[in-house]
This record gives sequence, structure tokens and C-alpha cells, in this order.
Amino acid sequence: MADTMKPYINNALNLKFREQPRKTNMALLKCYNYEPYPEDDEAAAEEETSLIKAGYMTPSRVSKLPVSDVSEAKRAHSLGKVHEENCRMQLAHESYTFAIEFDSSNHQYYIDRATLLHKVGKHGDAMKDLLSIEEGARTLEVIKLGGKILTSLGAYTKAEQWLRSSLKSEDEEIFYLFQVARTKRLYQPLNTSRWPVKVRFTEETGKGMFAEKKVPIGETLFRDTSVISAQTIDSAKVSPACAQCSRSLLRPEDYFQSKWLELSERQKEIINTHWPVIKISPCLHCNREKYCGKLCLDAAWRQHHQFLCPAKNPAAGPLYDFCEKGENICPGKWNSIFSPMILARLWSSMVSVAKLAMFDEMLEAPSAENWNVAGMPYKGFVSSGTNGYAQTVPEMVQMMANIFKNTEAVLEITDEEFERRYYQVACNAQSFSSTLYASLIFGTFMSRILNNDKDGKEMEDILQDMKPPTDQVFGGLFQFQSCLNHSCAKNVDVIDCQFTANLAGIEVQATRLIEVDEEVTTSYVDTSLPRSTRRAWLQRAYNFVCNCKRCRFEGDDGSVCCQCHAKPLPPVKWFKACGRCLRAWYCSPTCQKKHWKAGHKDICVDPKKPQIPSPAATAVPTLDANDDLAKDLLHEPDVFEDIIADRDSMDDFGEEFATKVKITEVPAEIEKCTPDAEKATAKVEEVTAHAKDVTAETKEVIEEGGKSSTENGEHTAKVKEVTEESQEPTAKVTEVTEESQEPTAKVTEVTEESQKPTAKVTEVTEESQEPTAKVTEVTEESQEPTAKVTEVTEESQEPTAKVTEVIEASQEPSAVNGEHTA
Repeated sequence: MADTMKPYINNALNLKFREQPRKTNMALLKCYNYEPYPEDDEAAAEEETSLIKAGYMTPSRVSKLPVSDVSEAKRAHSLGKVHEENCRMQLAHESYTFAIEFDSSNHQYYIDRATLLHKVGKHGDAMKDLLSIEEGARTLEVIKLGGKILTSLGAYTKAEQWLRSSLKSEDEEIFYLFQVARTKRLYQPLNTSRWPVKVRFTEETGKGMFAEKKVPIGETLFRDTSVISAQTIDSAKVSPACAQCSRSLLRPEDYFQSKWLELSERQKEIINTHWPVIKISPCLHCNREKYCGKLCLDAAWRQHHQFLCPAKNPAAGPLYDFCEKGENICPGKWNSIFSPMILARLWSSMVSVAKLAMFDEMLEAPSAENWNVAGMPYKGFVSSGTNGYAQTVPEMVQMMANIFKNTEAVLEITDEEFERRYYQVACNAQSFSSTLYASLIFGTFMSRILNNDKDGKEMEDILQDMKPPTDQVFGGLFQFQSCLNHSCAKNVDVIDCQFTANLAGIEVQATRLIEVDEEVTTSYVDTSLPRSTRRAWLQRAYNFVCNCKRCRFEGDDGSVCCQCHAKPLPPVKWFKACGRCLRAWYCSPTCQKKHWKAGHKDICVDPKKPQIPSPAATAVPTLDANDDLAKDLLHEPDVFEDIIADRDSMDDFGEEFATKVKITEVPAEIEKCTPDAEKATAKVEEVTAHAKDVTAETKEVIEEGGKSSTENGEHTAKVKEVTEESQEPTAKVTEVTEESQEPTAKVTEVTEESQKPTAKVTEVTEESQEPTAKVTEVTEESQEPTAKVTEVTEESQEPTAKVTEVIEASQEPSAVNGEHTA
């Protein structure tokens, strides 16, 4: 045993394993599902067969001594505890084994040896020790340890079954271990895919998604398609779309609405000529659902519409009447941003599966197992909310109950069932749509008519008043996207993406560098809102108080210091705010510095400074010659090309439309300045080459000058950094070229100024061949080298940018006057 334990013992010694107290949250744990799945028995049988083949499902064999010695067993057990506490795992294992040999009737000895074996990675041997304890004698400690061991062995279904028997104990750790096993089981397909993320269950946030490698800005983390979806109420009123695939079905009469009747026949003819052809296939029975073609019509009928078609099920008529009114808030009926149609479609999809199973098994009604299978796609979605919501919308509950008591497979909609599914949608719904937006259809029309001089002139008066339409918006449930937790300082964006012409979904992209094992987070609310407002919305809509890093290092107002939590004393009524983000308040510069170092620097962002968007990896949606989605609109988004070549002629709408569909262009100003910038860069590189010989002497001068710091807050260390940066003008010129609105002029100015420090050094070099003399001459010219650097900085057209860059990298913003310390 000693030889086989060595690699595991070394591992345990390196990890310095210590049991840490758990951070439990029973309210969070109870939001998840603990019901068995239909395939549990079959999956558990397969896992048990694998464990038996490996020899892990038989009790441990113990060499019992001829004479039992309880006192000697206790002594060996105590010695094993001491060895384990000091990470002497091999000696601990030997001591526990001696204790079992002296007294094999003591279950605690088996438990402690199994715990040790589990720590060092010998999970199979640990399981054998636990099986040595009779089933009736297994305590909660044994159940918990067995759940951990089975999860480590990859037997997730067996782990659930092992733990489920103890859920009635209301022990928080049992609930936690159950969800750890279930999360690994449910998200194994994603965790083994090519995407750089994994779903895990943590004590702090529950189910969450984490990066498996460094993810650079703009990289796609994963893509996902919806399980069920429906267009939002307000969107459906103004922007018609295919009820199945979400692509826009905007026609001229939908865009112009009542104004369409006021147009002349000639104007209508011109509009219809240039408007992209929109093919609509309505439901053949009720004509209340519209689709882009037969493919979507048939798919929707099979999934849900066969039970929601008012022509087949008259009880569904009132639901369509309510949705067509376009009211999100209606006392007694509805008060949510998403449409009740998504709930109806969710239940209809379950009825569809249960009906097929019922007919297949030749039953009169679906069995409990049939309903269990039908609800499988939705069991991974968290349902968290306040009890009693169904009582606030009794008319909608009754409307749904009436619909599903008339279906072939009757589904009873109780208050409990309604609330459960409602909160599943409320907590997990994500907005999305097909990339064939209404604005794309409109932009195509504008592009065509503006390129036709004759028709454009006839429609001139009407075109002046035309504005881009509102794009269609759908709400959907996405299995993988729903694993993203909220953070007010999110690190990903969720954007629309197109898989095929009739299948839309979402794509999750990094908005900044995501480190290994960092949680991937999105935002559930508008993060430009104050902290108090954000938290209020999250509490109301998602039933939790946000405690992300941004919320921890921001404040609500100036009545409390964010660091020491002191309140202002008269005559002070309000503390000063952070000079950059204006979202944190401090009683003194000391508190501000402490708060800055503690974490505020990581979330401090200037609200007035526009944030650089992440590179768009989503496809630019296109239309082919037949006004349909291009054939190359397939799985990979980078194959798209914009075929609206003349989009620049779209006047004011052109810019907005180009932004909407993520058309990336190099600004004309940057293109014009590029040749000048390249010439300037070449000159600077020449000067820099001459300066290399005297870099050491110059640094000595700077270091001497760095000793003369002043009392007004000037830090010569910062001046040194500015001076060192002036020796690298190439990088500065590049930054100015990217940020300047007038790159040509500014690049030239900065280049000339950035050469001044180097020019001075060059003059010194020419006057003397001895380095010591060079430094002496520079020193004699000015007894305050810092002043020279300051003088050079003042001559520069853009000193503020350089100093700001240094300050942003290393110094906290001033709370006293709102300016950064120079």
C-alpha cells in the first residue's frame, strides 16, 4: 500500500489540503430542481456496471487480528488524526488501517480512512470503505462523503440517487452536493465541447460558467439556440416577424401604417418596386400566426401551434386577442415585459411530446413518466420568485387553464404550475432575433430608391420624413446562456447570430480579457443606472441583491464614505465624489487611496468617456438576389459580406444602419492620415536610433532631477515615466493616430514635439565625445531637470493625454477637486 499511495500523498502535500467552512445559502439552493429524470434508472445502471468492472462496488477487505483490542485501535486512530493534520498522509493511512484491524466494528475508522483516500485521489478505494458500512448505519456524514466520491468518479446519476434519500433532512450541504453532481451531468456536452468554457456549481453563486483558458477581447465563448421563444408584446405590435424563426416580415403597409392609405397609386407602385420581397405564409386554419415559409409553418405546428390555433382550440382565441392589443401591463391579466405566448408555447411543446408518447404506448392519457419526459428540456432552468404571483393575474391563469383542458393530452394548469413556469421564463428569458432585421429591409429599400434618380426625385418629399423602423425582438429560453450569472461589471456581450436561414440564436463574446477560471458574467439590467436603482430592479425581477465587485466598490450617494462608512459632520453635508467615475464618495484622500487599492481601481470608469466596443464577430446580415437571406448565412459568422455596396449613399440613415448591422469600416480621417503617420513614425525611429547611445546618461540626469519633488502634489516619478515615454515616440505617435480626430495635423505636431527631448540629447552628444561631459553640460543648462521635462511637456500639443495615461495606470483619481494628480 505504501508504494501505491506515494503519488497521491505527494499531491496532497503540495495542495496542503484543508477543509474550509462552506458559504451556504438555502434560499438559492431551493431554486433548483431535485426531481428525478426519466432516464435516471437506466443511466444509474450503466454507471454501476462500470464501477463494478473497476472493482469499486465491493466492501473493503480487512485483515482482522485474532484478538480485538479497542484501546489499541483508539490509539492508532488518534495517531492517524495527528499524521493527517500534518499532511503525513502515508502514515495516517497506515494508522487508520491498524485501527480498523484492531476494531473493525467501529464505523468511524472506515469513514476517516475513506475521507483520507478521497483527499489523495483514491476515490475507488474510498467508496469501498463506505460500502463496508451497512446501509442502515449510514449517517449524514457517510451520505455526504459518498456523494462527493461518486461525483469524483463521474457517476453523477448514482451520486444523485445516493444523496436524494437525505434531502428530507434539509441539510444545506446535501442540497449543494446534489446540485454539483446534477450540473456536471446536465452540462457535460458543453463542458466537453470545443468552447473555452465550463459550467460548474459554486457555493457563492450556484450554477455558473467559467473560462477554461484565457479569452481575448472579441473572441466567441459559445453559441446557443432557444428551446422555446415568442415575440414580445410591444415588438409584435410595430414590427411583424416570423413566429418561428424571428426574421422580419416588415412590408410597406406595416411600415407606413395609416399613412399608406394617403399615398397615391404611383407612390405605392414605386415603394413596392424597390421594397424587398417579403414572403408570408400564414396559418392555414386561423390566419393569426404568420411565418416566412412552409418550413417554419410546419415546424411551429408540430411543436406548439396545433394546440394554440384558435380554429382548432377556440379557448386560445382570447390569448391572441390580448397579445394583439400590445399591452404589457393589464391589471388581473399580465404585468411583464415578455409575452404570455411564450408560456403557452412552453406548455404546448410539453403536450405535443406527451401526446406522441401516449399514442405510442396506446394509453388513454399520458402517464406521469410521459409528462416527466415532456418537461425534460425545461428542467435545467432556475425558477425563483415570490409565492403568490398567480393571484395577481387570475384571468391569465384561468385563460391558460381553459386552453390546456381542451387539448388531446390534458394538462392541468394550477397556480403552482403557473408560478413555476412563469418564474422560469422571468429568470432566464434572453432577448434576441434573427439578423434579418426590419432595419435591414428598410435600409435595402432606401439604398435602392436613392440610387434611382427618377423614382428618388418623385419620392423626395416622402423620403425626408422616413425613419428606420423598430427591429423585432423575441424572448427565448437558452440552456447554456441561462448559466450566465449577473454582474454590473460584465465581461461578455450577448448578441444575435444566425445559424441557418431559418434558425437564429445568440453568440456570447468577450468584452475584455477573461482570465483562466474567471466567471463569465453578463448584465441583467442597465448598468448605467446608479447602484441603488440597479439593486432595486434585480431584487424585484430576479429576487436577489447584487453583490458583484462593482456594487461592492461603488456607493449610493455622498452621505456615507465608501471606505470607512463614516457620515459627514457639520458643516460638511456631502462627501466629495471620485473624480473619474463619480460613483464613490470619500471623507478624505486617505480613505480614497485605501478604497482604490482595495478594488475600486478595477471598476472605476469615466462615464463620459465612450467605451471601446468589442470587435463584432457576428455576421453582417445580407440579402441575396431574390431578397432572401444569403445562402452563405451558415454556421460560421465570419463568412458574411455586405452586399449593399452603396450603403454610403444612405445619408443620415446610412451611419445608423451601418452601426445597427455591425458594419465595420476604417474612418476616412484615419485612412487619409495613414501615409503622414508612417512618414512621421519613420523619422522618429531615426531620431530614436541616435538617442540609444546616451540613454543611460539621460536616465542618470532624470534620476537626479527626480529627487526634487514639490509640495503641490507633483511626483517626479511620474515625470520620469513621461520622459522615458518621450524616448519612445513611435508608440505615442501610434496612440495619437488612433485617438485623434484630426490625425494628420496632430501626428505631425506630436512628432515634432516628441523629437525635442531626443534632439537635446543629440546636441549634447555632438558637443562632446565623453559621456560624463555630456551629462555635465545637460546638468549645467538646468539645475532642475524636472523643469526641463515639464517645459517640453508644455510645448507639446497633447501633454494631457500623456500625463493622463500615466495617471490612469498607476495613481488614484482625486476626490477633492475631480482632477487627477499630475
